[in-house]
Amino acid sequence: MENKNEEDGQDLQSLNLPIEENLKKTSQFKSNFSLSYLLFFLSFFGIFMYVSQIYMEKYYQIQEKKLDIIRLRLQVDELTLENERLFYTIEDLKTPEGLEKLARKKLNLIRPGEKLIRWKEKYD
Repeated sequence: MENKNEEDGQDLQSLNLPIEENLKKTSQFKSNFSLSYLLFFLSFFGIFMYVSQIYMEKYYQIQEKKLDIIRLRLQVDELTLENERLFYTIEDLKTPEGLEKLARKKLNLIRPGEKLIRWKEKYD
């Protein structure tokens, strides 16, 4: 009878052996599975960061170009105003009154019989 119990004990041990091996394989599978997920996540995160960096660089370049466009439009507006001012100055100089005004202002010319009065500025 003891032999039977000993054989049953050995059978239990032999039954436990595949279970332990299965547990080891299962834990190994779980660790490999976890490692696979970790590697996948890290790869995905790395690719995401790389694409984000490229996107941000392009975004900042676009914003810079938009600012350049705004600056150039302002410059065009300023030059257009200057062009209009010069056009009206030229049109004014085509008239005798405009030429007389320029001669009086820049060359200090006066008509015969007129007197030139100069004001001295008083500095404190």
